[in-house]
Amino acid sequence: MSTEDCASVDVSTNSVFSITSNNDFYNGFCVKAAGGIDLNNNNYFDDDVILYVADFADIGFNGSNNMSTIVGRGTSDSSASLTYGDIFETTNEFTSVTTTEVEAMATNYLNAYWDGQPSYINTAASVIQVRAKDVKYTSFAPGRIYEVLCGGSNGNKAQFFNNSVVNDIVMVADCKIQLGKGSVFEDVILVSRDTSNKSVYAASKVQLGADDSCAAGGGVAIYAAGDFTSAAKLEVYGASITTLGEVQIAASADAIEGLTIRAVGDVTFSAQAQFGSCKDGWSSTADVAYLLVR
Repeated sequence: MSTEDCASVDVSTNSVFSITSNNDFYNGFCVKAAGGIDLNNNNYFDDDVILYVADFADIGFNGSNNMSTIVGRGTSDSSASLTYGDIFETTNEFTSVTTTEVEAMATNYLNAYWDGQPSYINTAASVIQVRAKDVKYTSFAPGRIYEVLCGGSNGNKAQFFNNSVVNDIVMVADCKIQLGKGSVFEDVILVSRDTSNKSVYAASKVQLGADDSCAAGGGVAIYAAGDFTSAAKLEVYGASITTLGEVQIAASADAIEGLTIRAVGDVTFSAQAQFGSCKDGWSSTADVAYLLVR
Protein backbone atom coordinates (compact mmCIF):
# COMPACT_ATOMS: atom_id res chain seq x y z
CA MET A 1 0.00 0.00 0.00
CA SER A 2 1.48 3.39 -0.98
CA THR A 3 0.72 6.99 -0.13
CA GLU A 4 -1.02 7.25 -3.49
CA ASP A 5 -3.80 5.04 -2.11
CA CYS A 6 -4.80 7.91 0.19
CA ALA A 7 -6.79 10.06 -2.23
CA SER A 8 -7.33 12.73 0.41
CA VAL A 9 -6.35 13.04 4.04
CA ASP A 10 -9.26 13.14 6.49
CA VAL A 11 -7.19 14.03 9.56
CA SER A 12 -3.75 15.60 9.21
CA THR A 13 -1.68 16.80 12.15
CA ASN A 14 1.89 17.97 12.62
CA SER A 15 1.68 16.35 16.07
CA VAL A 16 -0.13 13.34 17.60
CA PHE A 17 -3.50 11.82 16.69
CA SER A 18 -5.18 10.19 19.72
CA ILE A 19 -8.37 8.17 19.99
CA THR A 20 -10.15 6.25 22.72
CA SER A 21 -11.21 2.60 22.58
CA ASN A 22 -14.02 0.96 20.60
CA ASN A 23 -13.73 2.90 17.35
CA ASP A 24 -14.39 1.55 13.85
CA PHE A 25 -12.45 2.77 10.81
CA TYR A 26 -13.63 1.93 7.31
CA ASN A 27 -14.37 3.10 3.75
CA GLY A 28 -10.96 4.56 3.00
CA PHE A 29 -10.52 6.72 6.08
CA CYS A 30 -7.05 8.29 6.09
CA VAL A 31 -4.95 9.79 8.91
CA LYS A 32 -1.49 11.32 8.65
CA ALA A 33 0.11 12.15 12.00
CA ALA A 34 3.68 13.41 11.90
CA GLY A 35 4.00 13.07 15.68
CA GLY A 36 2.55 9.56 15.88
CA ILE A 37 -0.76 7.85 16.70
CA ASP A 38 -1.96 6.81 20.16
CA LEU A 39 -4.69 4.19 20.51
CA ASN A 40 -6.68 2.56 23.25
CA ASN A 41 -7.89 -1.01 22.80
CA ASN A 42 -10.69 -2.64 20.78
CA ASN A 43 -10.45 -0.64 17.57
CA TYR A 44 -11.42 -2.06 14.19
CA PHE A 45 -9.68 -1.17 10.92
CA ASP A 46 -11.15 -2.16 7.56
CA ASP A 47 -8.82 -3.23 4.77
CA ASP A 48 -8.82 0.10 2.92
CA VAL A 49 -8.11 2.29 5.98
CA ILE A 50 -4.71 3.98 6.02
CA LEU A 51 -3.03 5.31 9.16
CA TYR A 52 0.31 6.95 8.39
CA VAL A 53 3.19 7.54 10.80
CA ALA A 54 6.82 8.43 10.17
CA ASP A 55 8.02 5.30 11.99
CA PHE A 56 6.36 2.33 13.67
CA ALA A 57 8.04 3.50 16.88
CA ASP A 58 5.62 6.46 16.79
CA ILE A 59 2.64 4.18 17.52
CA GLY A 60 1.54 4.34 21.14
CA PHE A 61 -0.73 2.04 23.10
CA ASN A 62 -2.14 3.39 26.34
CA GLY A 63 -1.79 1.34 29.51
CA SER A 64 -1.53 -2.39 28.86
CA ASN A 65 -2.73 -2.14 25.27
CA ASN A 66 -0.66 -3.55 22.43
CA MET A 67 -1.22 -5.05 18.99
CA SER A 68 -2.90 -8.08 20.53
CA THR A 69 -5.73 -5.91 21.93
CA ILE A 70 -6.31 -4.01 18.68
CA VAL A 71 -9.13 -5.43 16.59
CA GLY A 72 -7.74 -6.48 13.23
CA ARG A 73 -8.52 -6.38 9.57
CA GLY A 74 -11.86 -7.91 8.65
CA THR A 75 -12.43 -9.66 11.97
CA SER A 76 -14.37 -8.86 15.10
CA ASP A 77 -11.87 -10.67 17.29
CA SER A 78 -8.55 -9.45 18.62
CA SER A 79 -5.58 -11.14 17.04
CA ALA A 80 -2.18 -11.62 18.66
CA SER A 81 -0.70 -12.32 15.22
CA LEU A 82 -1.31 -8.79 13.90
CA THR A 83 1.74 -6.70 13.13
CA TYR A 84 2.18 -2.95 12.75
CA GLY A 85 2.24 -3.40 8.99
CA ASP A 86 -1.27 -4.87 9.06
CA ILE A 87 -2.72 -1.59 10.32
CA PHE A 88 -0.22 1.21 9.65
CA GLU A 89 1.91 2.59 6.84
CA THR A 90 5.08 4.64 7.14
CA THR A 91 5.73 7.79 5.12
CA ASN A 92 7.87 10.91 5.13
CA GLU A 93 5.19 12.87 3.28
CA PHE A 94 3.31 15.05 5.76
CA THR A 95 1.53 18.25 4.75
CA SER A 96 2.25 20.82 7.44
CA VAL A 97 -0.03 23.65 8.47
CA THR A 98 2.03 26.85 8.41
CA THR A 99 1.97 29.43 11.20
CA THR A 100 0.95 32.17 8.73
CA GLU A 101 -2.02 30.31 7.26
CA VAL A 102 -4.78 31.58 9.55
CA GLU A 103 -3.64 35.21 9.32
CA ALA A 104 -3.56 34.91 5.53
CA MET A 105 -7.13 33.60 5.50
CA ALA A 106 -8.28 36.39 7.83
CA THR A 107 -6.83 38.99 5.48
CA ASN A 108 -8.31 37.31 2.42
CA TYR A 109 -11.82 36.93 3.81
CA LEU A 110 -11.95 40.59 4.90
CA ASN A 111 -11.37 41.54 1.27
CA ALA A 112 -14.78 41.41 -0.41
CA TYR A 113 -13.11 41.27 -3.82
CA TRP A 114 -10.92 38.28 -3.03
CA ASP A 115 -11.60 35.66 -5.67
CA GLY A 116 -11.76 32.92 -3.03
CA GLN A 117 -14.92 34.28 -1.42
CA PRO A 118 -17.70 31.68 -1.30
CA SER A 119 -20.47 32.03 -3.87
CA TYR A 120 -23.04 33.01 -1.25
CA ILE A 121 -21.17 36.24 -0.37
CA ASN A 122 -22.29 39.52 -1.97
CA THR A 123 -18.90 40.84 -3.07
CA ALA A 124 -20.42 44.21 -4.00
CA ALA A 125 -21.36 44.90 -0.37
CA SER A 126 -19.03 46.46 2.19
CA VAL A 127 -17.67 44.64 5.24
CA ILE A 128 -19.87 45.09 8.33
CA GLN A 129 -18.12 45.82 11.64
CA VAL A 130 -19.68 44.59 14.87
CA ARG A 131 -18.39 44.77 18.44
CA ALA A 132 -17.52 41.43 20.03
CA LYS A 133 -19.95 41.97 22.89
CA ASP A 134 -22.77 42.68 20.40
CA VAL A 135 -22.38 39.46 18.40
CA LYS A 136 -24.95 37.66 20.58
CA TYR A 137 -27.52 40.36 19.78
CA THR A 138 -26.81 40.61 16.04
CA SER A 139 -29.13 39.36 13.32
CA PHE A 140 -26.62 38.31 10.70
CA ALA A 141 -27.61 39.18 7.15
CA PRO A 142 -26.98 36.37 4.65
CA GLY A 143 -24.38 37.17 2.03
CA ARG A 144 -22.34 39.56 4.17
CA ILE A 145 -18.82 39.66 5.61
CA TYR A 146 -18.47 40.61 9.29
CA GLU A 147 -15.37 41.95 11.04
CA VAL A 148 -15.55 41.59 14.82
CA LEU A 149 -13.98 44.44 16.81
CA CYS A 150 -12.40 43.08 19.99
CA GLY A 151 -10.77 44.47 23.11
CA GLY A 152 -11.56 47.29 25.52
CA SER A 153 -15.15 48.48 25.35
CA ASN A 154 -15.72 46.26 22.31
CA GLY A 155 -15.53 43.08 24.41
CA ASN A 156 -13.10 40.17 24.33
CA LYS A 157 -15.27 37.31 23.02
CA ALA A 158 -17.52 36.95 19.98
CA GLN A 159 -20.25 34.79 21.45
CA PHE A 160 -23.29 33.58 19.53
CA PHE A 161 -26.51 33.23 21.51
CA ASN A 162 -27.75 29.75 22.36
CA ASN A 163 -29.93 28.24 19.61
CA SER A 164 -28.76 30.75 17.00
CA VAL A 165 -29.31 29.86 13.32
CA VAL A 166 -26.65 31.45 11.11
CA ASN A 167 -26.43 31.09 7.32
CA ASP A 168 -24.34 32.41 4.42
CA ILE A 169 -21.84 34.66 6.21
CA VAL A 170 -18.11 35.13 6.73
CA MET A 171 -16.88 36.28 10.17
CA VAL A 172 -13.32 37.30 11.10
CA ALA A 173 -12.42 38.13 14.72
CA ASP A 174 -9.23 39.02 16.58
CA CYS A 175 -10.63 37.43 19.73
CA LYS A 176 -12.23 34.11 20.69
CA ILE A 177 -15.34 32.87 18.91
CA GLN A 178 -17.84 30.88 20.94
CA LEU A 179 -20.71 28.98 19.34
CA GLY A 180 -23.74 28.96 21.64
CA LYS A 181 -25.42 25.78 22.84
CA GLY A 182 -27.79 24.31 20.26
CA SER A 183 -26.71 26.73 17.52
CA VAL A 184 -26.82 25.80 13.82
CA PHE A 185 -24.34 27.07 11.20
CA GLU A 186 -24.74 26.41 7.47
CA ASP A 187 -22.63 27.96 4.69
CA VAL A 188 -20.50 29.85 7.21
CA ILE A 189 -16.79 30.69 7.47
CA LEU A 190 -15.33 31.59 10.87
CA VAL A 191 -11.79 32.89 11.41
CA SER A 192 -10.31 33.60 14.86
CA ARG A 193 -6.90 35.24 15.20
CA ASP A 194 -6.88 34.41 18.92
CA THR A 195 -3.90 32.19 19.74
CA SER A 196 -5.00 30.81 23.10
CA ASN A 197 -6.94 27.82 24.38
CA LYS A 198 -10.47 27.53 22.94
CA SER A 199 -9.95 30.25 20.35
CA VAL A 200 -12.98 28.64 18.68
CA TYR A 201 -15.27 26.79 21.10
CA ALA A 202 -18.43 24.88 20.25
CA ALA A 203 -20.79 24.47 23.20
CA SER A 204 -22.94 21.34 23.51
CA LYS A 205 -25.31 20.35 20.72
CA VAL A 206 -23.81 22.74 18.15
CA GLN A 207 -24.47 21.79 14.52
CA LEU A 208 -21.90 22.59 11.84
CA GLY A 209 -23.18 22.21 8.27
CA ALA A 210 -26.47 21.20 6.71
CA ASP A 211 -27.83 17.75 7.57
CA ASP A 212 -28.05 16.70 3.92
CA SER A 213 -26.33 13.30 3.69
CA CYS A 214 -23.04 14.74 2.40
CA ALA A 215 -24.67 16.68 -0.44
CA ALA A 216 -22.80 19.62 -1.95
CA GLY A 217 -23.09 22.98 -0.19
CA GLY A 218 -24.11 23.90 3.33
CA GLY A 219 -20.63 23.41 4.78
CA VAL A 220 -18.68 25.30 7.43
CA ALA A 221 -14.99 26.26 7.43
CA ILE A 222 -13.23 27.19 10.67
CA TYR A 223 -9.75 28.71 10.96
CA ALA A 224 -8.28 29.14 14.45
CA ALA A 225 -4.90 30.60 15.39
CA GLY A 226 -5.25 28.72 18.69
CA ASP A 227 -7.28 25.61 19.61
CA PHE A 228 -10.63 24.31 18.41
CA THR A 229 -12.55 22.63 21.24
CA SER A 230 -16.04 21.14 21.35
CA ALA A 231 -18.31 20.15 24.19
CA ALA A 232 -20.42 16.99 24.04
CA LYS A 233 -23.01 16.17 21.37
CA LEU A 234 -21.36 18.04 18.53
CA GLU A 235 -23.08 17.44 15.17
CA VAL A 236 -21.08 17.92 11.98
CA TYR A 237 -22.55 17.60 8.47
CA GLY A 238 -19.76 19.10 6.39
CA ALA A 239 -16.98 21.10 8.03
CA SER A 240 -13.28 21.75 7.67
CA ILE A 241 -11.22 22.80 10.68
CA THR A 242 -7.73 24.31 10.37
CA THR A 243 -5.89 25.20 13.58
CA LEU A 244 -2.46 26.38 14.64
CA GLY A 245 -3.17 24.76 18.00
CA GLU A 246 -4.95 21.56 19.00
CA VAL A 247 -8.30 20.02 18.08
CA GLN A 248 -10.25 18.39 20.90
CA ILE A 249 -13.66 16.85 20.21
CA ALA A 250 -15.45 15.64 23.32
CA ALA A 251 -17.26 12.40 23.96
CA SER A 252 -20.88 11.80 23.02
CA ALA A 253 -20.83 13.58 19.68
CA ASP A 254 -24.28 12.92 18.21
CA ALA A 255 -23.44 12.66 14.51
CA ILE A 256 -20.47 13.73 12.43
CA GLU A 257 -20.74 13.29 8.66
CA GLY A 258 -18.23 15.22 6.60
CA LEU A 259 -15.21 16.48 8.51
CA THR A 260 -11.64 17.32 7.55
CA ILE A 261 -9.08 18.44 10.11
CA ARG A 262 -5.66 20.03 9.60
CA ALA A 263 -3.79 20.98 12.77
CA VAL A 264 -0.35 21.98 14.00
CA GLY A 265 -1.09 20.56 17.46
CA ASP A 266 -2.52 17.28 18.70
CA VAL A 267 -5.89 16.00 17.45
CA THR A 268 -7.87 14.15 20.11
CA PHE A 269 -11.20 12.36 19.83
CA SER A 270 -12.64 11.18 23.13
CA ALA A 271 -15.76 9.67 21.55
CA GLN A 272 -16.52 6.10 20.58
CA ALA A 273 -17.09 6.52 16.88
CA GLN A 274 -17.19 5.07 13.41
CA PHE A 275 -14.81 6.69 10.93
CA GLY A 276 -15.30 6.52 7.17
CA SER A 277 -15.16 8.72 4.10
CA CYS A 278 -17.92 10.40 2.06
CA LYS A 279 -16.87 9.52 -1.48
CA ASP A 280 -19.33 11.43 -3.65
CA GLY A 281 -20.91 14.18 -1.55
CA TRP A 282 -19.93 17.39 0.21
CA SER A 283 -16.22 17.98 0.44
CA SER A 284 -13.71 20.58 1.50
CA THR A 285 -11.15 18.68 -0.57
CA ALA A 286 -11.59 15.70 -2.90
CA ASP A 287 -13.17 13.49 -0.26
CA VAL A 288 -14.16 14.19 3.34
CA ALA A 289 -14.22 12.07 6.42
CA TYR A 290 -17.27 11.29 8.40
CA LEU A 291 -17.72 9.96 11.89
CA LEU A 292 -20.94 8.33 13.01
CA VAL A 293 -20.97 7.98 16.76
CA ARG A 294 -22.67 4.87 18.10
